[in-house]
Amino acid sequence: MAILEEIIEQRPPGIGHNKPPSELPQTAEDIDEIIALIKLLKEQPTLPPKPLTIIVEKNSRVRELTDKFFDKLAESAGTAVGKNIGNLPFWYGLYSAARLVVDAVSTWRG
Repeated sequence: MAILEEIIEQRPPGIGHNKPPSELPQTAEDIDEIIALIKLLKEQPTLPPKPLTIIVEKNSRVRELTDKFFDKLAESAGTAVGKNIGNLPFWYGLYSAARLVVDAVSTWRG
């Protein structure tokens, strides 16, 4: 803002020769509009000071819930493995038989 105000205050009394640049203010109304817009920008509120704090709080809560979820997941997986450990020979035998069938078909088809 200070830079814009300084440029407005230090403007030359005239634009110059007969070909003024189009990007500079051409009339007193243009300059008044720029000054009014600078005042409007100064009146705008700054960002609230707490968004980072809110994000950190939410992040902590998400981390806590995620930890609980994975703790329960590991506990459930351990319980399921413990209940079905007796079936392991059956599943290994089924896997071995299926693999032998696949190998036999692959060899037969050549």
